[in-house]
Amino acid sequence: MQNKIILDTNVYGEILVEENREELVKKIKEDKSSVIYGVDIIEEELSETPSEIKYKGKELKKLLIDLFETISKEIINITPLAKYLAEDYFRRYKKLSKTKKYNINKEKYSEKNLKIDFEILAIASLNSIDIVVSSDIRTMLSQISKDICKYINNQNKLRTPRLLDYKSFKENLAK
Repeated sequence: MQNKIILDTNVYGEILVEENREELVKKIKEDKSSVIYGVDIIEEELSETPSEIKYKGKELKKLLIDLFETISKEIINITPLAKYLAEDYFRRYKKLSKTKKYNINKEKYSEKNLKIDFEILAIASLNSIDIVVSSDIRTMLSQISKDICKYINNQNKLRTPRLLDYKSFKENLAK
């Protein structure tokens, strides 16, 4: 059985700057144990990369979009239900952030970015995605995000995706 995986927006940048990028992309595409799903809001975020930014003489936005399209087997679009679930996550976040259980530096968290992360997690939960890969330890991979997703998903009888850091994802590919 294949693992269904979503790569967070920041992962495309991580892959792009890898020394062995071509080899890594080939491994991802040929990996029979997993399938990468793109998400429309991630593609939208990548599209918002300013056109004037260059990487190795090429337009960064085009490189990121091309990578997204190359790796993604299928695109999942956000639905009203996913937006509603993400709002549940965000309400829970606001409640928990007032407690002393989590050491939250609110300056690190932009409300817009948090909401997008929660939308990605909602899409993953509603589509039975096995793994969400990110390099964002401040939001997506934070303990509070994991706890929120698990709590709300349990209430709604949804399976919570495993949150995996980019380094571990890369190491798993090497096996």
